[in-house]
Order: sequence, then C-alpha cells, then structure tokens
Amino acid sequence: MDGVANGRIYQWVAPVNGVSQGSYAPKTLLVSPKQRQMATGYINYAFTKNTRMGVELAASKDDINRFSTKTKRNDDGAAAKFFWIIVKH
Repeated sequence: MDGVANGRIYQWVAPVNGVSQGSYAPKTLLVSPKQRQMATGYINYAFTKNTRMGVELAASKDDINRFSTKTKRNDDGAAAKFFWIIVKH
C-alpha cells in the first residue's frame, strides 16, 4: 500500500505450519521506559561520651517497564540498619 501519509503499511501474517509467509522481519527493538529511584536517611545520636545509637533507612524503586501493569509487586524495596555502640576504655 503506497500513497499513505506515513509511508508504507505492512500487515503481519501468521506463519503456516511454522513457515513464515512474508519476506520482512521486524528490525527495530523498542526499549521500554524505566524508572530507578533511591532515597536514604541517617541519624546518629550520642547519649553520653561513650554511648551512641543510630539508624539508617533506605527505600528504592526499580521499575524495568513502566508501561507494564504486571509484576509491580517486585518494584519497591526497603532496608533498615540499627546500631547501638558502647565504647569501653
């Protein structure tokens, strides 16, 4: 089909008994849009000269295909690290 505003239009035809029915194949791979974010926070408090306590929190999002509605459960992550230090002299 020629003469269309966007150029030629091709129609996909299903293979018959595993044999391709056309002479063209897709050549361009489309890259899906991705989203990668991370946020962290850290606090450290000294109760005395020899005693400290702290916490570090982190949250992340790693979405490898923003168009997809499947497998969204594994996109978010979280981590925490707590510490308590007593220095003995």
